[in-house]
Amino acid sequence: MDDRKAIMDALNEGIENIPEEKSVLPLHEIDDEGSIQWKFEAGAVEDGEVISIPLDE
Repeated sequence: MDDRKAIMDALNEGIENIPEEKSVLPLHEIDDEGSIQWKFEAGAVEDGEVISIPLDE
């Protein structure tokens, strides 16, 4: 069990250190069950520009 915790801690530390400009998905963390958590958004085109639309979880 200690190895699993160490791996999850290392993954979460890595997620925290991803520069925003290099991030493809806005990851937040990996939870205790191993599920990747990220902010859900949709995209739309408005006045010729792509915009992000936050979605409720």
